[in-house]
Amino acid sequence: MTLTLAGRLQSRLVLGLGAGLPIMLAFALVLPGDAPRHDASARNAMILAIMLALGVGWELVYHGLQQLRAERDWPSGLQLLVGVPEMWMVHRACGALGLDSSMTTLRFAVIATTLWLVVWMSAHSVARIVDPMWRLRGGRFF
Repeated sequence: MTLTLAGRLQSRLVLGLGAGLPIMLAFALVLPGDAPRHDASARNAMILAIMLALGVGWELVYHGLQQLRAERDWPSGLQLLVGVPEMWMVHRACGALGLDSSMTTLRFAVIATTLWLVVWMSAHSVARIVDPMWRLRGGRFF
């Protein structure tokens, strides 16, 4: 079954928080050059929050575009390519908020891209294993 708008929004938030929080914490603890650590954790949490907020907005756009397709769903490869404009928007939003002044563009790219790929892979593997009926309920977890 194709994901419904409510399911897409729930999946974005649940997978973003479920996979994103551990990744953001790991980057704050592991990546060299971040001092003090609480600043890195707060900055990474802001990147995650921006990514989730923009992702919810993107889901509304994706849902509208999906209605134009005959099967009302996206191929997985296209879903993966959608990460490129999303990362660009997140980078612009972080720049507008002054978050990227405390880190290099490469560091941001590593953090944001890894987060996006982990969430994407979670939607295509972990969500289907943990909750086999997830897709049949339109992507809703609750």
